[in-house]
Amino acid sequence: MHIALYISYIVMGEVMIVFKIEKNAIRLAVCSILFIIGIVLLGSILESQNKISVKTFLSSSRLIEEGREIEIFDISAGKVIAKYHPTSIIREEAVSFIGKITGMYVKVKALPDNGHIIRIPFDSAININSKWVTDCGITSVDELYILFPNFGQPYLLILDEKDRPWFFNFNADTSTLLHYLNNKENTIPS
Repeated sequence: MHIALYISYIVMGEVMIVFKIEKNAIRLAVCSILFIIGIVLLGSILESQNKISVKTFLSSSRLIEEGREIEIFDISAGKVIAKYHPTSIIREEAVSFIGKITGMYVKVKALPDNGHIIRIPFDSAININSKWVTDCGITSVDELYILFPNFGQPYLLILDEKDRPWFFNFNADTSTLLHYLNNKENTIPS
């Protein structure tokens, strides 16, 4: 039996268009739409599998004790975009940033949507002399995060022994650090 569906649009009492849609045509249209939606969803799932969240990036180094490297994480891309061999120059620069903390970073949303995070691990935990940091109960750190939002000044993130984040403003020139990281000789090949 051949079933047809008639759809009529009535505007101000007049019949504008009458469509005759066969039952098989409806099935084909629905299947086509579902197929397209599936392809779009699959594409977004595959793309998101290559991304990691900032929280995952921040906690991942705690799982790896050996061979820790300096990493640059692109927040919007959700991935590490470069790795560097840790050097004493960079570590000394990072420690100097801690000494130049000027206060707490007080924004409702502390992690930016765009920009970069540089993770600098230390060979061993370093003692902290900054009153701002010690007032938070942190006496030593084994790594430091420097956040470079696309807009605004860079700021620091220190995780305490319970992996709670503490954000701090600092007043220091980051050009030496960035100059070192722009030097391709220091990059670890992917």
